Amino acid sequence: MKKVYLTVLKVLLSVFVVFSTTGIYAQQVKDTKPAKSSFDGYWYIGANGGLSLLHGDITKYRVMPDGDNVKFGFSGYFGRQLTPVFGLRGQLGYGKYAGKEDRQEYKGFEFYNKSVEGDWIDYSLQATFDLDNLILSYNPDRLLGVYTFIGFGNAQYRSIVTDLADESVRKRGYDEPNGEGGKGFGGRRIVAMVPVGLGFNIRLAEKWDANIESSLRWTDSDGLDIVNGGNKEIKNDFYSFTTLGLTYKFGSGSNINKMKKDYGLVKYDVTPEVLETTGDSIRVTIRGVFPPKYFHKKAAMHFQPVLRYMGDSTMLKPIVLRGENVQGEGDIISYANGGTFTYKATIPYKPNMNIAELHVDPFVYLPNEPVSASMKPSEIKAKYKSLALSDRKLADGVIYTCKRIKADQDVVTSAHGYQQMVILTKNANIYFPKNKYDISYKFGMNKDDQSKAALSSLFDYMKQGYQVKDITISAWASPEGEETFNANLSKNRAEAARKVVVNDLEKMNKDKNATVKFDVKALNFNVVGNGPDWNGFMKAVEGSTIKDKNVVLNVVNSADPKKKEEEIRNMIVIYPEIEENLLPPLRRSEIAINTYEPKRTNEEIARLATTNPEQLTEPELLFAATLTQDVKTQAQIYKSATTVFPNSWKAFNNAGMTELKQKNISAAETYLNKANTLSPDNGEVTNNLGVVAVAKGETEKAQQLFEKAKKLGVNETYNLATLMIAKGKYAEAVHGMKDHKCSYNLALAQILSNNTGEAARTLDCAEKDAQTYYLMAVLGARTANTTLLYENLDKAVKADASLKGVAKTDREFIKYFETPEFSKIVE
Repeated sequence: MKKVYLTVLKVLLSVFVVFSTTGIYAQQVKDTKPAKSSFDGYWYIGANGGLSLLHGDITKYRVMPDGDNVKFGFSGYFGRQLTPVFGLRGQLGYGKYAGKEDRQEYKGFEFYNKSVEGDWIDYSLQATFDLDNLILSYNPDRLLGVYTFIGFGNAQYRSIVTDLADESVRKRGYDEPNGEGGKGFGGRRIVAMVPVGLGFNIRLAEKWDANIESSLRWTDSDGLDIVNGGNKEIKNDFYSFTTLGLTYKFGSGSNINKMKKDYGLVKYDVTPEVLETTGDSIRVTIRGVFPPKYFHKKAAMHFQPVLRYMGDSTMLKPIVLRGENVQGEGDIISYANGGTFTYKATIPYKPNMNIAELHVDPFVYLPNEPVSASMKPSEIKAKYKSLALSDRKLADGVIYTCKRIKADQDVVTSAHGYQQMVILTKNANIYFPKNKYDISYKFGMNKDDQSKAALSSLFDYMKQGYQVKDITISAWASPEGEETFNANLSKNRAEAARKVVVNDLEKMNKDKNATVKFDVKALNFNVVGNGPDWNGFMKAVEGSTIKDKNVVLNVVNSADPKKKEEEIRNMIVIYPEIEENLLPPLRRSEIAINTYEPKRTNEEIARLATTNPEQLTEPELLFAATLTQDVKTQAQIYKSATTVFPNSWKAFNNAGMTELKQKNISAAETYLNKANTLSPDNGEVTNNLGVVAVAKGETEKAQQLFEKAKKLGVNETYNLATLMIAKGKYAEAVHGMKDHKCSYNLALAQILSNNTGEAARTLDCAEKDAQTYYLMAVLGARTANTTLLYENLDKAVKADASLKGVAKTDREFIKYFETPEFSKIVE
């Protein structure tokens, strides 16, 4: 018996070590395999009852069951499932047994014509092995399982054998005279017992199983039927126990341990995959997916992502996820079906977040009251049983391409006001008698001092020698005459005035002392006879003191065109002042001599602007700056203008503009502030101050200034549009920059609004510099065009070596960090 006991004990210990090691090893390597449901050890207790059969010498079929001698038994058991396959349990049972052997073929044997009845109490430690989990892998939701078990223990039995021939009785295991008692309970005999069996368990609920099992209870004795002898039919008696039972499982940490072990089955999808700033914010959406049979009904999860960067971190808002039996805030996750949740957050952007990772390190707990996201983690852990899940990296970040706005806003140059060609006009009139075109300087208005002075100054003006553009002579007649007559009369009057001009010019040419000579035949005369001066007549009537002038106007306006002259003649009879005062000034020739104002040549202006700027007028000096494309020369000229003309807001504005072009922001601001003082609320100056604000990173101030400039009439929509990029309003930015077809900033806005095709066309014609090449590399990364990426990144770093360090950590290129082509460029 001792030998059997030691042998079975060694077998049990060996099995325990093998399966325990297997479980430990599985935990060590689980991360190298696809995630699957993990095992959470548990306790169980159960009871069963069923058929008890003896297999001994006094049984008809020895090993096979004897249906005529079936008895009943029951047992209770308590155990621990240590791994998905291996468990240990203790079992205590009680049952009865019976047997009979009266078959004639066994006549003459000691056990012939005898019957036996007895009972047993057994207790054993058993190792259980789940065959389904061993073969098919662990599945806690499997409905049908198969297991086997083997153990070691003791059985206490007592028996009564009756000789059927003489009805004599022999007892064993009774605490009485001739009862062959032992040391067991009530005198029962104690024998070693090894239970071996097979069972099936049926999953009824999460914690309840039904089971059917059958076992053979091997003993180290041949005395259960009080027939001893190794040479008999059964060397050692044994009994079988086939039962139906019910098992209750408990003590698995309320499954939050299982939630920890199965956390690898929880999936997170993060949008965007690489965090990106939009304006001054980083927006992130996390969609979590829980598998079925994961989220315990009584558990809650504290979920709070954190953005970690450059030795610092920003905690995002927390949320609570809860099981079906938990009250309070948060999404409910079904245990049976699993579930999903969506988490959205906005993080204020800071530049040191450019190299960052988004993580989440949730924990689960068992609340006994309604839950709230406002409860601090420390309070939760102090108040409830909790278990930390593993830290999970969710996303890299942060792409900050929207901050790569180019400082190319439109600056406004104030108009210089200089006219390279100015036409000077000198006028004089000659008046004629009614129906005449002969010129008499003694007639009517020709005698007036004003008329004589005008005619005299006309020719004095010509003596200045200005280049003549043309001489225009226009003549009219008063409208009371017949139309055809008036047309010819006005032509003759115009010709008469032309002859006067020609004669006077020829006299000037003959004057030996004259310093100016004219080629009269080469002069351009525009001689026009305009016929009756109806407009002049109507204006004269309107401006007259005639009492009934409205009557006169109505009569003339309503009359048939052919009868207007007649109506005027009739009005003259009624209103003689028409003939006396209104008609004579209309009978005239107007002489207009148009000449070019003398100007310095552009070359002379340009020379004086840099040598003797004080010799130039303000418009000339401001104009001089437009004669060169060199920004430094322009800046010198405008600086001189601020000195020569210290009250010229245009000079200060333009000086500020050139400093902006040279990136001298402080100097530009000084000039523009002075311009603003000289001309407050000036749209041009206000716009340029907005450009200064952009250069200083003061985007809010810049927007206010650009909007003010727009109200003041300077509508630089491009400037406002560039600020929309900084605010994350990319569609507005693209619309506002539509007239700048080849603008870097337009391409930037197009990329950020995912219009990569248009962005490529814009960048093709954009001015090429380090920034443009870098943006083209970003476009290549976003469109997976590695040729575009590598070629342009190489050009960018060659144009500006500092971009190597920038690109090395720029999350736009995170997918390419490990490629040899990228590494070669940024090394």
